[in-house]
Amino acid sequence: MRNACSKLCMLLVVLFSLAAAAQPPRCDADGNGVVNQDDLRAIIAAAANATAVLRGDPRDADGDGRVTPVDVLVCMAACNLWLCRSVNIPPSADAGADQTAAPGATVHLSGAQSTDPDGPQPLTYRWWVKERPPGSHVRIAQANTVSPWFVPDKPGRGAAAAQYKANDGTADSNTVDVTLNVTPGLPTVTITATDANASEIGPDPGVFTFTRTGPTTFDLTVGYSIGGTAGSGVDYAGLTGSVIILAGQATATVAITPITDSLGEGDETVTLTINASPATYVVGAPASATVTITPGADGASDPGETVILTIAPNPTAYLVGSPSSATVIID
Repeated sequence: MRNACSKLCMLLVVLFSLAAAAQPPRCDADGNGVVNQDDLRAIIAAAANATAVLRGDPRDADGDGRVTPVDVLVCMAACNLWLCRSVNIPPSADAGADQTAAPGATVHLSGAQSTDPDGPQPLTYRWWVKERPPGSHVRIAQANTVSPWFVPDKPGRGAAAAQYKANDGTADSNTVDVTLNVTPGLPTVTITATDANASEIGPDPGVFTFTRTGPTTFDLTVGYSIGGTAGSGVDYAGLTGSVIILAGQATATVAITPITDSLGEGDETVTLTINASPATYVVGAPASATVTITPGADGASDPGETVILTIAPNPTAYLVGSPSSATVIID
């Protein structure tokens, strides 16, 4: 039994040795038994995208499962050929920590922590927007400098992400991201009836005013629900259910334009209430307001109103004499 175990153990040792021998040594990307400039170039290309690799991949010198600039440095040291010294190592980009800012605030980016393993030398930079919140048109200013900036133009509980690469004059660095969370500083929206009295005579419209707080550098769409005793599209011109407070403005208005009819109706009301939208604004107080529509001269509840009737000219059918108008007071 002991003899059989000894033979089995020896066989396992031999198999493990053969398996180890079958794998190329660390940094020998092409498996030719020599770490040279060709291996370095292959590792540099993989490191530019932080390529994920399987365990034992010779390009992954530190064994962390990805090919990164760290592996490039390790393998550069492992190459003793003079040609390896002529291989340019791309710079390593660093965009710093993610940031949080309110919409309308200036966000400063920085690539100052980027390094070049080949030694201190001027680097160039190229920044671009990777991702925007819905409806955003944000652009990066001074995108070819080490310290660009931008102003988020759309609020939301999402993220705007920027990317950049550094270049040492020969090769690009890895691509890195920095994320801006545009979550705090949501505007507060309120509503008031700045002209609470509308009339079918004229007609004379009533007016609701929506007001927001905070930065005004972006369009803000506010939804509202419609209530009251008057009917939209029947007693007054139909409403859309939303209003846009334009960039540069703190307020927007919605007019209630009565539709004149001959019904003997009393006063009617229109009530607008701001809809909740936690991703874009906070509903403040007051959150609703009411406009009252009074009927025209045809309505039974309007004693004391004055109506002026004037003959319309029609030269082909008749002449307009004098008097051509008359006044009626409703009692």
